[in-house]
Amino acid sequence: MTDNRVVYALRGELNAQIVDERGNTIMNERVREGEMFVIPQFYATLMRAGNNGFEWVSFKIKQPANEEPYGWFHFRDEGHAH
Repeated sequence: MTDNRVVYALRGELNAQIVDERGNTIMNERVREGEMFVIPQFYATLMRAGNNGFEWVSFKIKQPANEEPYGWFHFRDEGHAH
């Protein structure tokens, strides 16, 4: 990808794997409804939906060339019933 993306899980669950430019796995997490994560620019991503599918919305984030790259994060609402 040529931009950063924020992914928000609307329904279902998936396993998300993100690999950096050196081939290091930086994320290998199960993502559930109500959670979000960032896919950094130029990082490879594999998203595998669970048995009941997965629906999401993603937002592109343009980053000025002179800024440090965003890191990745996985936000989990601990109060959310799964």
